[in-house]
Amino acid sequence: MSAALQRLQHELQRTILSGVTNDALVCGTDESDRAARLGIYVYAYRSRLHDALVDNFPMLQVHLGSDEFAMLARGYIDVQPSRNYSIRTFGSNWSEWLKTQRPDEPWLSELAAFEWALGCAFDAPNEPPLSCDALSRLAVETWPTLTFRFAPCVRHLTLETNAPQLYDCAARGISAVGRHEGASVEWLIWRQSLRTHYRSLSPIEALALTSLLAGRTFANACERLLYHCSADDVPTRAAACLKRWLADGLIVGLGLSGSD
Repeated sequence: MSAALQRLQHELQRTILSGVTNDALVCGTDESDRAARLGIYVYAYRSRLHDALVDNFPMLQVHLGSDEFAMLARGYIDVQPSRNYSIRTFGSNWSEWLKTQRPDEPWLSELAAFEWALGCAFDAPNEPPLSCDALSRLAVETWPTLTFRFAPCVRHLTLETNAPQLYDCAARGISAVGRHEGASVEWLIWRQSLRTHYRSLSPIEALALTSLLAGRTFANACERLLYHCSADDVPTRAAACLKRWLADGLIVGLGLSGSD
């Protein structure tokens, strides 16, 4: 490839990404026609990225309105151009970016984080869930060192606003509830039978889940439950969590700590 062609390709890419046309690309005969055709590429690139954000964050657009969403999208595209061959990943930093743009409206970034987690849960690969029988066949002595592998679709979020309620209102087409902040709430998001689900977690379930998601043993997770319940209650609470996770298809594998 010649150096001249490389420079031309670089300038074309820079123009499409920035929206600022280099005169070298349009000078010569039929300049207006060249500029118009170049503008088509610039518009198409940014329009496609805007559409990707709408696809990934539809309820945020409903909440903000199309014009305000488009304004924020333009700002995001300027500083976060697509860096992946798959446009599905565009928007992965949208939530963090919104924190910097709207620090006094934290529900916006949390709503974006919530929608992104829902999308990732829906797109995650399938793995067959573990059955209750598989657990019942385990030897008693293996339980203390037992570890759990969760489905790729499982997502866990800690939110301090009512972003899930805002999402629910927008999805159902009803008037939004008041936006507010409060105490941190743990949320579980997953997919089952081609449908995404979400629910808030009690402090006990959240503590057990985060422990096991981090690769800690069942014994360690049970010890951590002592922060919220008595030693006599731990077995019942832990068993209830496992039963619900199995019913929801969240657990797909087992392991033993320290084993190869």
